Amino acid sequence: ANGATELYYDHSKKLETISTGVKITSSSASNGLFIHHSNGNEVAQLTHGGTGDEGVLVLRDSNTSTVVIRGENGSDVDITTGGYFDLEHDSARLRLGAGNDLQIHHDGTDSRITNSTGALYIDSPGVYLRSDGGNEDSVQCMQNGAVNLFHNGTKKFETASTGVLMPVSGAD
Repeated sequence: ANGATELYYDHSKKLETISTGVKITSSSASNGLFIHHSNGNEVAQLTHGGTGDEGVLVLRDSNTSTVVIRGENGSDVDITTGGYFDLEHDSARLRLGAGNDLQIHHDGTDSRITNSTGALYIDSPGVYLRSDGGNEDSVQCMQNGAVNLFHNGTKKFETASTGVLMPVSGAD
């Protein structure tokens, strides 16, 4: 009465009830909690992830890993998936930084990147801002500093090491 229930396998405690819930003890990366569908397929596992105390959560579909979340103290948290990573409602936000300084979201109509501190840098050999469903460049920021501005698919303005280049007279 008022005590723990303990389950053992081969004289080693694997599961016990505690005052706050259930405790599962694993002794290696292949041990932990495994959840199976009634058809026998594993749908989830929570295991010990290596030589330290890192944990691994694996979600599966038809015994195939679909999402793996791995965390280790003082290190990166890795989330891997075999497909897209979706936040599937219009009010969902990806928030980064201790103060949620960088946010990426869709509000139901528009998509937004919001940065509330410092400058927003995009580091890449080239950056292209496109309109018309991604078919036409509006702005091109090229490697080594050139910037090109377009209107309706036609270049209207270009920077170069010698200054500004304008399109040829009579060009659209």
